[in-house]
Amino acid sequence: MRTPRSELENLRIQKLHEYLILDTSPEQTFDDIVSLATQICGTPFALITLVDSDREWFKAKKGITANENPRNGGFCSQTILQQDVIVVANADNDNRFSTNALVTSAPNIRFYAGAPVRTPTGEALGTLCVLDTVLRELSEEQIEALRALARQVGVALELRRKEFALVDTLAEAKHTEHFMCFQQCRECRFRQVVESVPNAIVMVNESGTMLMVNRQTEMSFGYSRTELIGQPLEILVPERFRSGLIGFRQAYFADPQSKPIGASRELYGLRNDGSEFPVEIGLSLIDSHDEILFLSSIVDLTTERKRLEYRFRQAVESAPNAIIMVNESGTMLMVNRQTETSFGYSNSELIGQPLEILVPERFRNGLIGFRHAPQSKPVSASCELYGLRKDGSEFPVEISVGLIDSREETLVLSTIVDITERKRANDKLKQALNEKEMLLKEVYHRVKNNLQVVSSLINLQARNVKNETAADLLKQSADRIKAMALLHENLYQSKDLAKIDFNEYIHSLIDHLLFGYAVNSEKITISMSIDDVFLDVDTAIPCGLIINELLSNALTHAFPDDRHGKIGITFTQDQGQTSLVFTDNGIGFPSDLDFKKSASLGLQLVATLTSQLMGQMILDQTDGSTFTIRFTTIA
Repeated sequence: MRTPRSELENLRIQKLHEYLILDTSPEQTFDDIVSLATQICGTPFALITLVDSDREWFKAKKGITANENPRNGGFCSQTILQQDVIVVANADNDNRFSTNALVTSAPNIRFYAGAPVRTPTGEALGTLCVLDTVLRELSEEQIEALRALARQVGVALELRRKEFALVDTLAEAKHTEHFMCFQQCRECRFRQVVESVPNAIVMVNESGTMLMVNRQTEMSFGYSRTELIGQPLEILVPERFRSGLIGFRQAYFADPQSKPIGASRELYGLRNDGSEFPVEIGLSLIDSHDEILFLSSIVDLTTERKRLEYRFRQAVESAPNAIIMVNESGTMLMVNRQTETSFGYSNSELIGQPLEILVPERFRNGLIGFRHAPQSKPVSASCELYGLRKDGSEFPVEISVGLIDSREETLVLSTIVDITERKRANDKLKQALNEKEMLLKEVYHRVKNNLQVVSSLINLQARNVKNETAADLLKQSADRIKAMALLHENLYQSKDLAKIDFNEYIHSLIDHLLFGYAVNSEKITISMSIDDVFLDVDTAIPCGLIINELLSNALTHAFPDDRHGKIGITFTQDQGQTSLVFTDNGIGFPSDLDFKKSASLGLQLVATLTSQLMGQMILDQTDGSTFTIRFTTIA
């Protein structure tokens, strides 16, 4: 026994298939709606999705290359279960959608908002949704606009279904025993079905003669029915289009066995008074017993534009940002109420003016170039500059532009966001960061001073200690503290508190040790090869202390009896791998020494600090001593 849920789902899918829309070609009406959705919600992606039994198929799309997605884990499969708009702030963290192909692979969707698209009887066939690759929120006005556009999708689907139902009604009549009766009273039957259709509908035979017209045909073209019946269809288009219309009709009849659903072409209609207007003429076959007939649906595109303009105004008037439609030359054709509020102009003062009047003169050349940029980047583009109000005052704005490919010309929809509060917040953040940086520098400076005081006190104490071994240990401790003091001095002077100039730091450390040990540069020479690298504090301190211990040990023990010698220090970094090599050609360590288990505090420190860096240390005693320490650094 089926559950009530499965019964409802079966009914929904059956309803969807009745619309005969799955896997059909793109249609301008639906493409316009997704384009408006991206502009209103400020997202790069939008979809009209129809949810089938095992897939989500995209009837219209903006910015998405795929044509469909598996239903399992799909956004819209969840949305059709809801009564209202569903918003997903971060799909990556939502178990319902984390396996969705649009989330796991390009374009890596994170944000989603969708509204159910319903039939007049309430079934949810799919959704209108907007998506983005970054986390974001929608305002209440944008969510309301999304609802309104979803309702328009439902209206467009229903109108499309009625038009095709008309064709099916006439085509199926030939299979019934009442077909002859239908032919005898076809005008009556025709009127019953098509008189309510908002477009002009004409029935034409194979030779192109009009057999029947509806009321809208009379209204659109200014003829009475008696003036049209028996006339060729070509009288409804200007003479320059008639040969093309005849060819279009005859090519359509070339293979009647194929029974195509329909075809359409854009051209111009010719009214009785001689005026012309843009139309879209569609043809659909009706295969009767006696002859082949076809229905011609003629859509007045001027009326469609008025409807589009009305829907545009409904949607964008509630938007919290200024929205402006301009033509290819940059002239403003339409603005919303927020544009008037933001810039202090009335609607009549803006329409017909160039978009550039809304920015200071110093930005106008850049704006003209930016306005043409979306022609090579069809999704959207944005930049930050300044807006110019009618009173001459300026304010920071972010301008986004996107293409609207209309039938006659390329239009650009520009969204202008007042980012004054964002700038103010950024300035406060920068000020807070500067204050924090100054505080940290002061802390490093005081730590350095305190460490130097401790180092000096230990050195003073060492001078008063009679035991030479104890005095030497105190001096080594003072040197270690001095090494850390030099590091904090480097941080105090650094422009970036997160990174330390290790080259500069090591040179300062070695100069200090050579001075403290009173090294005779004629007897002991030191060569250094230190890469220009920057290390964080947690890496720089152990590296500095290791060099301090090895150099102190070499200066103390490697060259007894005033021997001449050489010390080399190499510090290199390549693709995250760091290598420290310390060499001296002194007397070396005893052959039986295990340096990893040495009783020497200095060598114990070197081994401990190497482990802290998660590195490896090798000692080569072939010619003096060579310590090689390697570890990985993370950028």
